[in-house]
Amino acid sequence: MLNTHFQHILVKLFAEKPCGFVEVAQKVECRDEKHLEEVFQDVVDKGGEGIILRDPNSFYVAGRSRGFLKHKVRINSIQDLNLY
Repeated sequence: MLNTHFQHILVKLFAEKPCGFVEVAQKVECRDEKHLEEVFQDVVDKGGEGIILRDPNSFYVAGRSRGFLKHKVRINSIQDLNLY
């Protein structure tokens, strides 16, 4: 599969030349809604903003695409930031 091949190239590239700004994310196949929320919460607990959901039948296209969906924490007010 092209996406898997591309991911292996990226992993090798960043292993040879580490960059403090880019990390190749592990691909995780979603089993069900509960699994989705567990993975999402794990990412958020580690300081991440959220996850990207991808339609397995879609190809990568630069820019916005119907095949990709961001699943992020929503901040409704300044109190949600929990700064104190």
